[in-house]
Amino acid sequence: MSPDIINACFELGGAALNTMNIIQIRKDKSVRGVSVVPTIMFSIWAVWNMYYYSHLHQYYSVGAAVLLGVVNFTWVYYYFKYTPKSISVRRLKNFYRIKGREIK
Repeated sequence: MSPDIINACFELGGAALNTMNIIQIRKDKSVRGVSVVPTIMFSIWAVWNMYYYSHLHQYYSVGAAVLLGVVNFTWVYYYFKYTPKSISVRRLKNFYRIKGREIK
């Protein structure tokens, strides 16, 4: 089995697991106890992986990265849909405050 196929399987596994999160969010109609920041970062990373894997001619991984990116961005969409704006803004402000930056 090629490294491309193995990597694509890991990416597809991540997409499958995050799909389970999306199903639960839609069922509960709420998001609690998590930060959106890591998923935003992994969504951006998925976009980078699409470019990087194509540069390496790893086309199975490109396809899996596309799926993982779509799933991650979908999770972010539902996070903001089901989290009241005041709570999500407060969470982002607290994240940056912890990092030593202040947002007004």
